[in-house]
Amino acid sequence: MKVLISSKFTIQQTIHQTVQQTELPQSTPANRSRRRADPHRVLAVETSAKLTVSVILSIVAIVTLAKIVPSLMTRQSELKELQSEVKSTNAKVTALRTSFGRYFDPQQARAIMQEQSHRVEATQRPIVWIKNGVPLNQTVPTKP
Repeated sequence: MKVLISSKFTIQQTIHQTVQQTELPQSTPANRSRRRADPHRVLAVETSAKLTVSVILSIVAIVTLAKIVPSLMTRQSELKELQSEVKSTNAKVTALRTSFGRYFDPQQARAIMQEQSHRVEATQRPIVWIKNGVPLNQTVPTKP
């Protein structure tokens, strides 16, 4: 038991000695000035880190814009082409709607049938214009 107590005592002494050796040294004027400079150094490092991150983000934004601008220009030219095609198609649609309305108008049905078939109603007579004894719709024979 005595050995055990003496060994505990020696262990406590060694622990006490190591703690005393590792204690922080007393503050000197040089150490005090370092402690005061540390907050400035921390602010400088923090500001540098913020500036670096901002510069990196700015570079990424500029590169992204440089890639997007040509694509935007291409899309705008395609949009202009499509708008011109839409205008021409709208003009065609308007013309087709007008003719569609005319073809299915019952009051104009006879006039349209005469245009397309060249037939004449029984009550009408064809008129042939004659100039110098030759009908205008016929060709004049030439002399060889």
